Amino acid sequence: MTDADRLADALRPHGGEVRTAGPADAVDGVPATVVARPVTTDGVAAVLREATAQGLVTVARGGATALDWGAPPERVDLLLDTTGLDRLVEHGAGDLVVVAEAGLPVAELLGHVAGAAQELVVDLPPDRLAGGSTVGGALSTGASGPRRLQRGALRDLVLGATVVLADGTVATAGGTVVKNVAGYDLAKLLTGAYGTLGVVVRAAFRLHPVRPDRAFGVAAGPAADVAARARSVVASQLAPAAVEIDRPAGSDVAEVAVLLEGRGPPSGGGPRRRPGCWTAGSRTSRPRGGVRCRADRAPWPRRPPRSPGWRTCSRPPAPPSSATAREWRCAARRPGCCTPW
Repeated sequence: MTDADRLADALRPHGGEVRTAGPADAVDGVPATVVARPVTTDGVAAVLREATAQGLVTVARGGATALDWGAPPERVDLLLDTTGLDRLVEHGAGDLVVVAEAGLPVAELLGHVAGAAQELVVDLPPDRLAGGSTVGGALSTGASGPRRLQRGALRDLVLGATVVLADGTVATAGGTVVKNVAGYDLAKLLTGAYGTLGVVVRAAFRLHPVRPDRAFGVAAGPAADVAARARSVVASQLAPAAVEIDRPAGSDVAEVAVLLEGRGPPSGGGPRRRPGCWTAGSRTSRPRGGVRCRADRAPWPRRPPRSPGWRTCSRPPAPPSSATAREWRCAARRPGCCTPW
């Protein structure tokens, strides 16, 4: 028997509300008894501590866009609504890191970081984004999309998480930096756990710069040929952002779609400099790790590794028509020097 008054008393000092569940609060067809909506981490801990003391079955809910995923629960005594935890804690644009509470809608997070030309590569379906899918829900269901091919799934992008265990213990795993090797990476363990290990209340993610230009390529044909094309694209130097094969059930015909992301040619048609390069004679200082660019030739590479003492050689005459560019470059290179063309 659920004692809603005791749950309300436990939550009152931390803010939030406890109410009787309605028909819209059912979890995959299983009706809930009581709904608690805390607004702080301490409130979540207090509710779970009291629920454990009463022996209640608790189910966490965010935007309710994936409640029918997985096996339905035997019963739902307490529905823990995390939408009250909807704050964007930190956005370190310079470090490509964002920290958000579990109840923040993913669409709002994407809109905020888009102002800095950054994105969280989560690739949620449009209906889940429009339905209010939350950060905690996306993490707990292990959301991922086609672009995980190049930049990883959400499990690879999570840097740290704060979780409340069933007995009310608040545990923190990971951190807020990209290179973090302190302790066990429990944040990845929580990813895709569907809230069975605890309720995620806060998470930190790695962001990526937005790539301004996109191009799609689609081809259809026999399934074997399409699979061979997909493998060749993945192994090529195109570095596709996503590759998907679609074959209807029982059909021998398939379709492959390839997504390319990056920066397209300039609109003016003039020469283009590589991102992160510097120009000779520029008033700006040379960025660390950058390469020198020339408008009339390929970028000049930095000094090659493990080859100290290299110097720039004079440019030889144009290559013979019978020689390939690679053979010409190798023939023009003299011992102890590096040709920058």
